[in-house]
This record gives sequence, C-alpha cells and structure tokens, in this order.
Amino acid sequence: MKNKPLIFGLVASALVFGLTCCVGIFSFAFQHHIENAGGGASVGDACDRATDCDVTAGQSCMHDDAGGFCTTRCQTSDVCAPGWVCEGSTITRNGQDRSGGSLCMRPEPGREALQTGRARVTQLTGSVPGVGVGTLCSYRQIAVPTDGPLSSRWEVSCGTTYLYGGGTVGYNPRSDPSWPPGVLADDTGTTGEDGDAALHVEGGQIVVRDDDRGHHRAFEATLQLESP
Repeated sequence: MKNKPLIFGLVASALVFGLTCCVGIFSFAFQHHIENAGGGASVGDACDRATDCDVTAGQSCMHDDAGGFCTTRCQTSDVCAPGWVCEGSTITRNGQDRSGGSLCMRPEPGREALQTGRARVTQLTGSVPGVGVGTLCSYRQIAVPTDGPLSSRWEVSCGTTYLYGGGTVGYNPRSDPSWPPGVLADDTGTTGEDGDAALHVEGGQIVVRDDDRGHHRAFEATLQLESP
C-alpha cells in the first residue's frame, strides 16, 4: 500500500510529539488513507490490494501491466466509466485458468473506442428479456491491437442485456474490401455457425440476429442510430 510508510511515520510522530504536530504531508497522507478505508476510493483509483478500494460497493483491485486499479463487476459497458469496457476476466486456481466474471477494464494502449453512440430498437422478432420496440440501447466499436484481420470488437447492449458482443465475443474486421460503401460491420454468422450472433451495421442502422443456439434463442432486432 503506497501510504503505509507515511502512516507509520505519522503514528511514530504522534507517540513522541502528540497529534498536534502532525501537519503537512503526513496529515494529508493519513486523511487520504482514512477516506479510502471508509469507501472514498473510486473505480479507476490506483490500488495495491482489495482493501484500498471501496469493498462495500463491490469494488476489487485488478492488476495489469500498468499496475493496480479499483474496478467493479459489470454486465455491460454502460455501467463502466467513459471509455472503459466490460470484459471477461481470468483467474488462475490450482494451475488452471477459470472465468473470473466480467469486470470494468480501463482502456489499454491501442484499444481506444473507434465508434460509440445510442441506437433505438425499431423492430424485434423473437423474445429478448428487457428489450422491445422503442428500447434505447448503446453501441461501441473498440480497437483490438492485433496483426490479424479481427482488429475491432463490437458491442450492442440494451441496459444490462447484450444483443451482440460482450465478454470474449464480437470480434470483427475494421473494414473489408468486399463490403459495399457505407458498411461498417458485417458478421454474417450466427451462434450455430461461428459462436456469436450476426451483426450488420450500415446506413445509420444496426441489425442483430441469432439462431436457436444463441443466448437469447432465435431473434432479429433492427436498431436506428440516434443523433449525438
């Protein structure tokens, strides 16, 4: 924990000189630590361990190449900070990798949001929980650093429900020479064919469809992009 040496210094000073002499950086560090311990930490704050975060709000301390940061569980990226994404995490137990659930993850270099916005459902066949004609949803295209063709990942979510993407699915090319002008995404395979729903984005419209093997069974949703 970054503040621990300062807090030890504060305690030692208090024992010798009394609390009245604790000023400047020592009192600031002590106050900062108490605020964090009382739930003042926010998602995105730096951390070394879980207790540095607001555990009462369900936060945990996640580590990546840049260090530790406070994060929280999620179902869709809508609940995460702007620019952050809801992604499946992996934990290692007994030498085996297992799912750690989905967490709000901070953007990594080369993984910026290429497109983001809102879209409203105008047509729906089939049944998707919490989604109907008129439902306002969100979409985003996230860059994926790779030398391969699947260099972006799309998400279409309505509240806590993903129509497309999320977790470890939704990968697409950023463009394809075979696409007609105006096409932004064209994933033609459904879950039974390639493991996730089909997606087509063109002319201010998003179409998502899936088969009976999909999470929401067979459905087709048409969404109209909303003006910013």
